[in-house]
Amino acid sequence: MKQAFRAQSFFLFFLLGISTLWGQQQPGHWRLVGSPSGNGASGPLTARIEPAESEVESGGSVKMKAIVSGGTPPYSYEWRNGDKLSPVTTAGIAWSDLNRLGDRDIRVIVRDAAGNTVEAHAAIHVHAGEPTVTVQMAPEPAAPSQPTTVSQELQTNRPGGDYRYFDLASADPALCQQQCLNESKCAAWTYVNPGLQGSQARCWLKSTIPGPTRDACCVSGTKEPNSPVQPSPQPSAPSQPTTSESKFFRTVSIAGTWQPGARGETWTFTALGGDRYKAVARGSVNATGIATVMGNRVRIDYTWQDRGEHTGYYQLTVDANGRKATGRFGDDRPQEGSITMMHNAGP
Repeated sequence: MKQAFRAQSFFLFFLLGISTLWGQQQPGHWRLVGSPSGNGASGPLTARIEPAESEVESGGSVKMKAIVSGGTPPYSYEWRNGDKLSPVTTAGIAWSDLNRLGDRDIRVIVRDAAGNTVEAHAAIHVHAGEPTVTVQMAPEPAAPSQPTTVSQELQTNRPGGDYRYFDLASADPALCQQQCLNESKCAAWTYVNPGLQGSQARCWLKSTIPGPTRDACCVSGTKEPNSPVQPSPQPSAPSQPTTSESKFFRTVSIAGTWQPGARGETWTFTALGGDRYKAVARGSVNATGIATVMGNRVRIDYTWQDRGEHTGYYQLTVDANGRKATGRFGDDRPQEGSITMMHNAGP
């Protein structure tokens, strides 16, 4: 009896197990409930980039990641900054040394194991950072017998030799003078009055000592050993400018096209308002930048578009006819020399 009961119980449990796995659709027809798991495709291949849009100051970096779903794993990744292919082939990437101002179109092309591809886009906006001025830094130690001071020359400009510039919190040439004293690389400096290169006063620090030129726009100075620190003189009324200064001071226009000698490039300057112009070069050099006018002097800061993140500048003086500009150029390769530009068209 016990054996018969066990056999009946086993048969009953077996039938219950079968009914759990199989469901009857119609009399005589059964189907398996569920399906075995596998590693096949799970919907169409899709991708997106996070973050989709980023703001960063010039010289900064941005991290991004491709978020992928569907398709057939594993996935491969191809990242591009515009038309430039990145060597990174993983889902995450870090874009660093973003120096050139403007917008970047970031793309990632994702390919799955079945050969399907999908493309996602993101944007990076690179802008100029707010300059930071610190004037209370302690100067570098000097031998007691060789104290270092910085001279101050009123109504004087020393164009060229710049390694950095920044806007000042107040219109005081002594702030620029003090900052040159604080930095060991600084050999000379030039303070530019407010309203000439922007609404604020600007300080240019120089690694060389360019020659001085008379100009009511500026106050300049050089580092000098063995002289006591003199208090900052009070600004005096500007003297009558020379004929050349009177003709050009804050009035010169460079709008139109200019060609620098036989270099095979053409620069086009478009007024942005005030003393600033958009600068675009095409030809043997493709570059964009900003030109700033001070009287009859022009400063062009540009970035090559076809040579990576290289930067350069022109420091020019426009003649009395407004058709010829001469001066110097330099870039970060480094390379420098003299240059002459002729006005071809425009005002």
